[in-house]
Amino acid sequence: MKKYLYGLKESGFMFYKKLSKLLTDKSIGFEQLTKEDPCVFIRREKGGFLSILGVLTDDLLFLMKDDKIAEVVKKLEKAGLKIPHVKEVHKFNGLEIQFTQDASQLSINQSVLIKQTISDLEHKLGYQLQEYDTIPNAYFHLEDKMIDVDKKFYQSLVGSLNWISQMSRPDITHVVASAATVNKCPKQNHLDILLELFGYLKKTAGRAMTYRRPEDGVPEITIFTDSDWMSKGVDYDILSHHMETNIKSQSGILIMFNETPIYWNSKKQDCPAQSACAAEIIAASTAYDNAIPILSLLNTFGYSLSRTLHFIDNESAIKTITNDKMNKVLAAMKRRYGNIKYLITELISFPIYVGTKHNIADYLTKSRDKLKMSTEAFNQNINLIFGDHFKSKKDFMDHIKSLCSDAVFAKIPWADYYNITNYDQLIVKRKEDLEAGYQIYE
Repeated sequence: MKKYLYGLKESGFMFYKKLSKLLTDKSIGFEQLTKEDPCVFIRREKGGFLSILGVLTDDLLFLMKDDKIAEVVKKLEKAGLKIPHVKEVHKFNGLEIQFTQDASQLSINQSVLIKQTISDLEHKLGYQLQEYDTIPNAYFHLEDKMIDVDKKFYQSLVGSLNWISQMSRPDITHVVASAATVNKCPKQNHLDILLELFGYLKKTAGRAMTYRRPEDGVPEITIFTDSDWMSKGVDYDILSHHMETNIKSQSGILIMFNETPIYWNSKKQDCPAQSACAAEIIAASTAYDNAIPILSLLNTFGYSLSRTLHFIDNESAIKTITNDKMNKVLAAMKRRYGNIKYLITELISFPIYVGTKHNIADYLTKSRDKLKMSTEAFNQNINLIFGDHFKSKKDFMDHIKSLCSDAVFAKIPWADYYNITNYDQLIVKRKEDLEAGYQIYE
């Protein structure tokens, strides 16, 4: 084949190969971040400015000065790569993006996609969706005499909701994750919950996530993890090919970029945990599958962040992670807890206890009615995960400091070893790490 047709799997890959070769050529001079994200290219300009170029299939996202964009486009076109137009980004990969006039704040949502999906349900399929102010409870159980529904239709709804939840709506993530557990045998009551969830999205279609430029110009990453041990629900048994009562735990992960989440997930763990402590360790370890690439990318951009605070609401899990003595729990969890312990010694992670009341990730592991919080606290949590509760990085870090009391630090068995017994000492150590040339491991 001399020319790859649009839409083929090979076409996108061949375009990516050609583009990568052109961008990394000496005439253009970009560096491909093969370890952090191979779809991101950077170039350091004179004066220290960092030009960033992102690639998504055949779309290019320029984070560069106008004259540098024009230069790169001209060289790419000269090399035979036609770029039809370059304009300020307001839509990208299904996201709607809005900036304030001074570019100090941006918001993202998917209101157009949400409204289109709801319109299709109402006008093409005949569903009348009632608007709801709150998120439905995640009751995805199987009982006798439940009415079956079309499997493909149900799965298509879950797929649409999953895309929305992963891109811009962390508030619905747990319900969507729970809905996916019955994909192989959906019932009418499960479909009713999804339609109720669409009713909630209909009422809140314009809800956007807000990201603000920090006053000091330095990003802050904070991790919250939680688990619901042997969460209620069902799971597909690959041996019997039937849905069985769930014996796996649910992990909830929230990675904050300043005062707004940049990554969130609610996912059933791969294997059953022997205890609540073990489930918390699995959730904590899984968080770094996504936290490390984020920290590495920031490191490449010139922001070396050490001793990232990681809030866990289980004291036993923290003690197990840092304990040198071996017991039955430790022997079974060695690979999991050993990874986190290594991250502590490399000054990447700093696990610390937080009460369930203040653990934002708790929201990602339980149905709304199972959360031990008032309606006011629940709505505050919703505002927080959209970046609306704290109006700046400073406000959020003041909140983080309030969670890191001296009493909490006293519960950390290894804090004395690093001479860190309170929050202020942690901040001092971070500055010392930076002055000593700290870099996240490769």
